[in-house]
Amino acid sequence: MNILIIGVICTFFVVLFLLFLLKKWWWKILYKAQVDAIEEERLRLGQELHDGISNELLSLKFKMDTLHKKYSIYELEGLIEEIDGIRANARSVSHQLTSAQYEEGKSINTSVTHLLTDLTQAHPQVNFYFSYYPLNEQLVFSGSKQTHIYRTLQESLMNALKHGEANNITINFTRHDYALTIMVEDDGKGFNVDQATKGIGLKNINKRIIHLQGTLQIDSSIGHGTTTIIEIPLKRNEIIRL
Repeated sequence: MNILIIGVICTFFVVLFLLFLLKKWWWKILYKAQVDAIEEERLRLGQELHDGISNELLSLKFKMDTLHKKYSIYELEGLIEEIDGIRANARSVSHQLTSAQYEEGKSINTSVTHLLTDLTQAHPQVNFYFSYYPLNEQLVFSGSKQTHIYRTLQESLMNALKHGEANNITINFTRHDYALTIMVEDDGKGFNVDQATKGIGLKNINKRIIHLQGTLQIDSSIGHGTTTIIEIPLKRNEIIRL
């Protein structure tokens, strides 16, 4: 009788453990589906911005240029400049939304380099510096992991540009054993970290870092710029030596 009771109890706990694993697996599948859906929507919106709004603004600009040459109206010059500004913003947002899709299968080193090229064109007044150590290797991740790292870095850079109004931004990737440290430093306005953690941008970064099983540290104060340090565990097959 005692053996039967022990057997029933053991079976119960085994079933409970299996249900826990099943639930964990199910939530992981749901989260991946959600990430894939968000990235698909990003691509759609980016293409719509590029193919629709940006081209319509270009057509409008040509019409304004024609009117300006014909009538030489001073006020039209200001409108043309505003249209140019709107087109530049639309193109910048389009690149930000779609750029990760174009880097699928490439190393994160290449993706970051292309991202900084786009940002340099959109913000020529800002100096970007990027370094990776060791120099003789690159990191290649699966689609989901690559997306999370890319979007986390992208969000950090946009915070430095839009909110921090930085003039110089340094990005450093350092691989040590099976861990990657990403450091982003800027000379912007800085902010109160305790108050800013409630913002959507930092919440999104935190969610991505949790999914990557990494850690996030932000050091900032008003008037002294911001330093963001991210640490992410690596797998052996993600390290490609050149």
